[in-house]
Amino acid sequence: MRSDLLAQIAIYGDIEQNSSLRECTTVRIGGNVDTLIYPYDVNSAKNLLDILRENNIDYFVIGNGSNLLCSDQPYDGVIVSLNRYLLRYSIEDNMVMVE
Repeated sequence: MRSDLLAQIAIYGDIEQNSSLRECTTVRIGGNVDTLIYPYDVNSAKNLLDILRENNIDYFVIGNGSNLLCSDQPYDGVIVSLNRYLLRYSIEDNMVMVE
């Protein structure tokens, strides 16, 4: 990813470059990803996705990485992982509210 875009999105989450998708899945398989981002909160995730779309950057959003099989081939795009900061939930009556 271009350095100017990295600087623009750095305020929205933790960024790791050339990371292994093995660390993001429960079955521990997957190749490397160019950029891995952990958004800080819901608004950060929205702003981040807006920037990625505006710049025509391929991305994929993942949660906890369970039930996910990733190719061993490198992914030349951005993985947005929600499992570091977006973990809050509450149960009210018959409803579960999640970030």
